[in-house]
Order: sequence, then structure tokens, then C-alpha cells
Amino acid sequence: MSDLMIEGRLKPGDRMIPERELAQILNVSRSSLREAFKVLEVIDLLEMKPREGTFLKEPSISSMMKLLPMMLLVKNNEPHRELYEIRICFETFAAKLAAERRTEAQLKQMEKHLEVLRTSHNVEELIQADINFHRSITEATGNSLMIAVMEVIAGLMQYSVEYFKTTHLERDPNYNAIASLQHDEIYQAIKAKDVKLAEDKMIIHFEYSYIKLLKEND
Repeated sequence: MSDLMIEGRLKPGDRMIPERELAQILNVSRSSLREAFKVLEVIDLLEMKPREGTFLKEPSISSMMKLLPMMLLVKNNEPHRELYEIRICFETFAAKLAAERRTEAQLKQMEKHLEVLRTSHNVEELIQADINFHRSITEATGNSLMIAVMEVIAGLMQYSVEYFKTTHLERDPNYNAIASLQHDEIYQAIKAKDVKLAEDKMIIHFEYSYIKLLKEND
């Protein structure tokens, strides 16, 4: 199966090799591979069956259309800037809806990811907690289409958040503490059901990282 994977002879309906083995072949982390699989599942190129494995699906016009934004992002010279511009629009509105609609169970999910952001010193854990915190906010909107779109964005975030965490933690020891505080302020606004404050805090959070990005490109 490994040889087939490397030679590109897997067909729609075939089961992918185990995650651990594939991560070793591609020389990537298992968490990065998982995020990539989630994106491919959202765009209907993979099917994940519990206790059975991950299977390739036949590409369709719909799945190819979903791939276009990602292809443009990869080819563009400023992928981080473009992704941040999309996220500022999308996630600011998601924060507003989450403040209106969140449940206690959804707040607990946000708290779980926040705890990792507050206490962990492991970069990979911080990356996943950051992505999952933003994902949990969109889930709290209760909007199934927004949740599906967020899964695609979350896959793209793997690359972007990893870049920011590794780059800025090296340059600025306070970066994670500041970002963690901003996440907490967003959470507190959502918990309080303060729609305007949730929107404002999300904008502040994005502006902080976006300004850092612009300064790098000056």
C-alpha cells in the first residue's frame, strides 16, 4: 500500500494507509496530516469512516471548485495576508453570532482550548488549541454552512498559525501571553452574550497579528 501511495496508484474507494505511517512517509506531523485530511473531507475528496479508516473519493466538479481558493492561496506571494483578510470578515461575524447563540456545552469547549493556550509550552499544542478555539466559536453560531466553511479555513490556518507561533515566539517572548489574553477576552464577551464586545475583541485580536504581519513585509 505504501508503494502504491508513493507511486500515485491509489484509486477512488481505496483505503489510505494508517495515519502514523503516512506522516512518516511525508515527513510531517500527525496533527498537520489530520488537519489536511479534514480539509480534504470537507471538499469531498476523502471519506473518514469510524473504525474502518480513511478512503479516497471520486473527484467531482463541486470538489474541484472548493479547491480553487486553496490553490490561489498557495500560489499567491502573500498567503498569510489574504487568509487574515478573509478571517477578519468571517470570524468577526461568527463571534457576534456565537455571543447570541452559544450554549453552556460550547462554552466548556472554548474553555478547554483556552486552558491549553494559557498553560502549554509546546508549540504544536498551542497551534492546535488556537485553531480549535476559533473553530469552537464558529460551531457556537449554529450555522451549518459557516461551520463547513470554517473547516476549510481551519485547514488553511494550520500553515498560517504555525508560521506565526514559531516566528513570533522566537522574536517576542510575550507574543503567546498577549494572544492568549486576547482569546480569553473574546471568550468572556461571548460568555456574557455581549455581541458588540465579542465583535470588538475579535477585531482587536486580528489587528494585533495583522499589524505584525504588515510590519514584516515592510
